[in-house]
Amino acid sequence: MKKPLDKKECLDKKGCIELIVNAFYRVASELQSFSKLLRADHGVTDPQLRLLQLVGHFENTSSECKKARGITASELSGQLHLHLTTVSGIVDRLETAGFIVRERSKTDRRKVKLHLTEEGQNLTERVPLSGLGRLACELEKLSDYEVRQIYKVMKRLVEMVGKR
Repeated sequence: MKKPLDKKECLDKKGCIELIVNAFYRVASELQSFSKLLRADHGVTDPQLRLLQLVGHFENTSSECKKARGITASELSGQLHLHLTTVSGIVDRLETAGFIVRERSKTDRRKVKLHLTEEGQNLTERVPLSGLGRLACELEKLSDYEVRQIYKVMKRLVEMVGKR
């Protein structure tokens, strides 16, 4: 059983800020623990699984024309909000592990689409949720109002952290 986040009350601004920062550390720690378990049990990390799931999603929802299916590393970068070099590194590791293949376009040699291998497809079916996928399922249990409030706060936090 998970221990409660904190027994302290949020009595003043400074105390609340401390609890908020601690909560972020706790969430990051839980996601990292899940990622380690995922790696031990299935040979991929949480970010790798998220990438595989996204590639699989585009395999299944793209145009019926087989050539139009797949997704580029650049498109993945945008979808995952990760730098292209980070995505390329993850793709390299997944390709080496046999979960993903690169297919160069015959009409535009600059364009490379990513596709799941059979092994990659099997993995995404065996492990249906990433750590963030589990979080999304938990958020589904909240009311519309609670989800909107969390979204507003998270959006503001992302803006604050993103300032340079």
